[in-house]
Amino acid sequence: MTSIHHEIKIAAPPSKVMEALTRGSHVEHWHGAKVSDATGTLRLQYPSGVVFRWRVVDSSPGRVIWQCVEGPGKSAGTQATFAVSDAGSGRTAVVFEHSGWSDGDPKMRKCNTLWGLLLHQLQQYLAPTESRHARL
Repeated sequence: MTSIHHEIKIAAPPSKVMEALTRGSHVEHWHGAKVSDATGTLRLQYPSGVVFRWRVVDSSPGRVIWQCVEGPGKSAGTQATFAVSDAGSGRTAVVFEHSGWSDGDPKMRKCNTLWGLLLHQLQQYLAPTESRHARL
C-alpha cells in the first residue's frame, strides 16, 4: 500500500480549520462539490456526476480522519487523514495523508494533484477577507 502526502499552512486558527473539515456546509465551499452531511458521513457530488461518500471516523482535537465508503475505481476503503496543529502567528499547519492506495494504481497521480488543489482551496476559503483582497 502507498499514500499521498501534502502539507500546507493556513491563516486561520485550528478551530476554524477543524470546522471546515468536518461540517458539510463548509466542505462544500472549498471542495467544489455539492455536499450532504448526514450522521457523520459527507456525500460529495461533483458537477460531472461523480459521487464520493466519506465517513468521518475521527474528529478529535488536532485530527480529522475520513474513510471513503463510496467512490469510483478503488477509492472505497482509502482513508484521508488531516493532522491539524497551531503553527504560530495565527496560522495552522495541516499535514495531509491519503492512505490505502494499491501500489501502482494509475488513479493515484490524478488524486495527488486533486488533493493539492483542494488543500489550496481550503487555504483560500479560510483566508481572512482582507488577505484575499490584498492578493488581488
